[in-house]
This record gives sequence, C-alpha cells and structure tokens, in this order.
Amino acid sequence: MSKMLIFHHSDLDGMGVKIVAIRAAQLQEMEYETFKCNYTDVNEIVRERLSKGLAGVTDIVLGDISVDADTAVILDETCSCHDVNLILRDHHATAEHLNMYDWALVREHKDGTPYCGTWLLAEVFPEVADEFQAFIQTVDDWDTWKWTKNGNNTAKDLNALFQVIGEERFTEYILRLYEGTITDPAQLFNSWAASIVEAHDLFVEKTARNCENSMWTMDVKVPLKQNTYKTGVIFANNDLSDIANIILAKHPELDILMIMSYPKTISYRTRKSLDIPLGDLAQMVTGKGGGHPQSVGSTISAKVFSKTFERTLKTMSGNLKGLEFNNLKQNGE
Repeated sequence: MSKMLIFHHSDLDGMGVKIVAIRAAQLQEMEYETFKCNYTDVNEIVRERLSKGLAGVTDIVLGDISVDADTAVILDETCSCHDVNLILRDHHATAEHLNMYDWALVREHKDGTPYCGTWLLAEVFPEVADEFQAFIQTVDDWDTWKWTKNGNNTAKDLNALFQVIGEERFTEYILRLYEGTITDPAQLFNSWAASIVEAHDLFVEKTARNCENSMWTMDVKVPLKQNTYKTGVIFANNDLSDIANIILAKHPELDILMIMSYPKTISYRTRKSLDIPLGDLAQMVTGKGGGHPQSVGSTISAKVFSKTFERTLKTMSGNLKGLEFNNLKQNGE
C-alpha cells in the first residue's frame, strides 16, 4: 500500500492541515505518517525522516509550515529521485522564496483576502474541501483573524477545544465527527465538546483578568520609524491568542501586546494596522520570529533566558540583605 508523509504546524491551522491530508489519504486508501513541527525543528524533522528512506512513500505534504533553502533542495532532489509527489502549502510571507519550486505555493492573500494553510491545502484535494467545508472555513476564520470581524465565535470555540484536548484527541474527534454529515460550523460541537469549551472560556477569562492586573506597559521606539508603539507586557504560557484578544479589546490604547512565555518564546499581538510588520519587531527583539501581520512568535534560547534570569536574581540579591544566587541551572542540566 502507498504511503503519505504529512508534516504540519502545531497550532489549529496545522491541525487542519493534518486532518485534511489524512482524509485525502483515506479517500485514496493510503497509509500515512504525521509529524508535528515548529519553526525551530521542522528542518531537522523533515531531514531525519528522509534519511530513513522512502520505501512505499508516494506523497509528501507540508502545510502551514515551511523549510529553509537547504532543506528545500534536499526535498526537491530526494522526491525527484524517488518519484514522490511533493506538495507544500503555506501562507507565511517569510517562506515565499520556496515559490521557485513547482511543488510549493506560498501565498498570504488571494484577491486581497488572507487564507490559512488549511484552506490552501484543501484546494489541492477538492473532494476533501467539499466534504470538510464547515471545518476548513472555521479554521480559516480563526487563523486569519476573520472571526473578529465577522463575529464567528465558533472559530474561537474550535481553537479552545483543540487547546484543551490536544492534538491526538482533536484529530480523532474531528475525523469521527465527519463520519456523519456536517454542513454547518455549529455541528462541529456535540454536547461533550460544548461543555469543554464553556469551561475553557471561564478559565481564559479568569487568566486574562489576572494578566491584565499584572500587566506592564512601555513605549517601544523602533529605529528608522517615527512612531512610538504603546506596548503592554504580560506573562502567560497557554491560550495566548484568546488572552490577547480579551486584553486588546479592553485596552484600545495599546498598539502591541507582548506575551512572555518563558523560557522559550515571546509572542506579539495587535488589532491595529501598524507601519511595521510584527515579524520585523520579533526579529529585532530576539533575532528570530515569524507569523502573521497581527500575530507573531519568536524564540529565545535557554542560554539567553538563563543569563537574563541570573542577572535579575543577582540584582535582587543586592537588595535582599546579602542574599546571593549562584550556579543557576535549568532543571535537567
């Protein structure tokens, strides 16, 4: 039996890519393997799987995630040698260099309208696009922030369900749900899923209030830009977009919300059309980063965090009656 390899991002859009590709494989009676990737490990994951050989593999799909130039060359040459059908669909502008390949389509907008990775991949599989239309549209509304303009709270609820139950159970739930007929986004939630979303929303509202009460604010000036960006800073590790949406809605004076998720990431959110892409700001802050015009993430290394944390503790120790903090190490080191 032929096999499809599916590489996808870790957020809701990435789950949409995974589910669309799995359904396409099922309709063609193919086996499949799936690989969850983040911006920091996608090249390593792709190369490692290729190194294991492509016996029986006839299709490789990458969606809502892209590879660097070197890995793209390896993919192109390997798939050509093994006669593997390669498909990459992404909507992040930072990956537009891959459009040089006939197997890649990286596009943020179509006719002026933004579309997510799930939507782009579904174009490749019309039968799946037709069957899963309600799911695909809901994922697209969430990932492109259309839901904030059209009031589609179903999109917010779908992301909440995914955040609570996780990748495997979410994938199983959606595929099993579609064993019936789904024609309306509201049908994506049975009574079990609806109760989970309700509990999640209560938790997020409480967390957002706590973050708001402890929020710091600062003015950010960017070189070569005349504007100053009023920026809020909060600390959170989960439900970042939900929390940011609540806080930004209550604080229209904020241009940017920075969300510190130590020890790995800093995320950035806005509801405004700024004269600087958030991805550029992320690059300036940490040297890494990417995403969408209103939603961006960047990675900070454990080394940078450790130095920052150690410097903070040493500063504190000068004011705490001679206390000292030495030999700081991360758990497991």
